[in-house]
Amino acid sequence: MASHINSMDIIVDEVIDLVAEVTGFTSIEIKSNWRKREVVLARFIVIYLVREMYGSSVTLVTLGKCLGGRDHSTVIHAINTLNDWINTKDRLAIRTLNACVEKHKENNFIIPAKLDPYMMSHLNLQACV
Repeated sequence: MASHINSMDIIVDEVIDLVAEVTGFTSIEIKSNWRKREVVLARFIVIYLVREMYGSSVTLVTLGKCLGGRDHSTVIHAINTLNDWINTKDRLAIRTLNACVEKHKENNFIIPAKLDPYMMSHLNLQACV
C-alpha cells in the first residue's frame, strides 16, 4: 500500500529542512529519537514554527507523524517546553529560533503577523502583514 503524502506533510518537511540547514543536523536526525539537547531543540523549533505559521491547519497528529511518528501529546510537550525556554530567556533556544526565522525570511517566506508578540520583541523581527 502506497503512503499518502498531503500538503501538510510537505509543509512540515519544508520547515524540517529549513531548521536542519540552520542547525547543521540532518532531517533524519531531527526526526530521530536522539535526545541530545540541540537536536531536541531543533525538533521543538520545527513544531513551534509550523504551529505559529499554520495554526491548527497542521494538526498535532500530523506534526507528530512527520517528526518520526511521535504522539500528539509529545507535540504538546514540545510546544510547552520551548515556550518555557523562551520565557526563561534560554539563550540557545532564542538564538536558534531567531536564526531559523531569519533563514525563513531569506527564503522569501512570509513571517505571519500572528507570531507571538513576546517572541517578536526578543527576536527583533518585524511581522509581515
